[in-house]
Amino acid sequence: VLMTAPVTELQVVLAKFLASLLFYSFVIMPGTLYLLVLHDGGKFDFELLPVAATYLGTFTIGAMFLSVGLFFSSLTRNQIVAAMLTFAVLMLLFSTFVLDWFASRLPGGWGEVVKYVAVLRHLGELGKGRMDLKFILFHLSVTVFMLFVTVKLLEARKWR
Repeated sequence: VLMTAPVTELQVVLAKFLASLLFYSFVIMPGTLYLLVLHDGGKFDFELLPVAATYLGTFTIGAMFLSVGLFFSSLTRNQIVAAMLTFAVLMLLFSTFVLDWFASRLPGGWGEVVKYVAVLRHLGELGKGRMDLKFILFHLSVTVFMLFVTVKLLEARKWR
């Protein structure tokens, strides 16, 4: 029904993505407010920059995960299949153990590329206060790429 409305595929994908990202923002916002209350009202002293970097990383990783889920949702009509595919891919991206094992079996510099994909390492580095933009740019570029592929998949489906 949605695809018969006078909207483009890009508008549909961006609307679904931004709505889910807004909901995700509301989910992680109470933790942020709680930490601010602890810092200011409770006089609990901790470094604000590592916490802010961790929340920024959590937000961009969430955006990346949502775009992967949106891609798998557009790939199949069955929501259960889309959820299971998304879960499998995201657990692979989140699992440093599996990626380290796989990276140790790759020749040349490919192992380092595979190790770089583990987003749990990104959060660990951001949590230590190492605000490296390559992690944030990685999350955002995967997000944009997955949204682009989702739009192209929906456009190709229109012509079948």
